Amino acid sequence: MREKEIKNLQDLSAQAETEYLIDFSKRLGYISEKDYEEIELLRCEAGKLLWSFYKKIAG
Repeated sequence: MREKEIKNLQDLSAQAETEYLIDFSKRLGYISEKDYEEIELLRCEAGKLLWSFYKKIAG
């Protein structure tokens, strides 16, 4: 696997980890439902951008 591909997979893994930590924080009451919804929208948008970028460079 090329170094570039490994980096891209790491970025996608970080996205999944972020999703889990946001959900975990909500379940423990560290963030409100309103904050969770706002953060989740931003996370989804960032994920779409990352995936689009990955597809373009992966060919």
